[in-house]
Amino acid sequence: MRPALTGPEATSAAVPPLPIVERLETTLALDHVPQHYAQWGRGLLHRLRKPVQLVVIGLPGSGKSAVIDMLLGRTVIGSSPAAGLTEVCFGPVERAELHLAANDPAQTLCQDGLLAQIVPRMGSDFSHSAPLRQRQELPDPRLRGLNIAEITLSGSAKEQSDILDQAVQYGDILLWCSRAFAPEEQALWAAVPDTAKDHAFLVLSMADQLIMRGTLPPLMEALSPLAAEEFLGLYPLAAIQGLNAQQGRTRDTSGLDRELWHKSGGKRLYDDLMQHVDRGRTADLDLAEALVQQFGDPGEAAPPVPPASAQTQSTPDAAAPSQDDLLAAAAQKIKERAAAFLPKDGQSDGDLEQVLQGALDCVRQLGQDLSGLDDRHPKVRAAQEAAQDGEEVLMLCQIEQDAEAATDAITLLLQLKRELTPA
Repeated sequence: MRPALTGPEATSAAVPPLPIVERLETTLALDHVPQHYAQWGRGLLHRLRKPVQLVVIGLPGSGKSAVIDMLLGRTVIGSSPAAGLTEVCFGPVERAELHLAANDPAQTLCQDGLLAQIVPRMGSDFSHSAPLRQRQELPDPRLRGLNIAEITLSGSAKEQSDILDQAVQYGDILLWCSRAFAPEEQALWAAVPDTAKDHAFLVLSMADQLIMRGTLPPLMEALSPLAAEEFLGLYPLAAIQGLNAQQGRTRDTSGLDRELWHKSGGKRLYDDLMQHVDRGRTADLDLAEALVQQFGDPGEAAPPVPPASAQTQSTPDAAAPSQDDLLAAAAQKIKERAAAFLPKDGQSDGDLEQVLQGALDCVRQLGQDLSGLDDRHPKVRAAQEAAQDGEEVLMLCQIEQDAEAATDAITLLLQLKRELTPA
């Protein structure tokens, strides 16, 4: 048995620091927090208290279990019969729970071990060949901040659409696994809200078979424009090879065959997915901090954070600030502006028009500030592109002119702040 996993690159979904969660809860209990921001804060508190929910979804036989096994670095689900819902979450020991029928304890099995080991043996114990629902607990530290669910789109087109609607409500991040993302799949996906598409990856989960047939390059060419519009990216993946890269013989001291890990497509998907998970968690923590700073008890002690701008103040003997220093100063400016847009004590939800216009002016000023920096610097170039994209989003927010648009505007500013902050 392998020890508790740390992931191919020791990357994990961070569990939010408890102090900020407690401080946010204390702040929301105060009677002077405006109603809209209290409601927003309660939703934020709920997200911070639960793991990020990753949903791996697709038609039957689309390689979903293999993708999950690859992400976990071991054969957890394997080739066991697909359940309607398979959940993988943190637990102190390896333990599987299988439900063969709804609300029937006699058709439920709880047993130590992995689904890949248990499910193939259950035929003699149960009257069905596949469970209705199953749950796997693992002592994997990454799962403290990340739950994984596999959902199969089965049945008629209407049934598949209903299942997809539930999956979208259930998940924070979606991984759509497919052999070729055929037109019928595209039709299903077209009905998904844009807010969910902003957190979705398209995975061609059997890329090795496509390569052998010579069909991967034309398929990638055909799907790339659609994927760029509808997903965070298109990821050709040889999931079995990605799993073998973490279990094979040709490995370095970290237990990873890096060349195979890269060639399988596993590295790109894993890194981008975990980065998206961590960015989302960091964005929520930034928003929580902004709410606490604006509405929290003034007598409550907060950890001192030196302003980034102080790092760029020059003296006659100081060297010229680096590009990272300049970006950090811009990030601090964005953070201060975002906090300023929150309503003051005694106000309701603030002047929506002022918030939206102020956010737009802030991003435009950021674009001007960044235009004077060296765009050969990768971080500068990325920041310039983020500011341009942010301006376009804020212009759309101005059209809506409602409280949700104002919240989105403040969220966008804090996301820009995070983009500018040196890693």
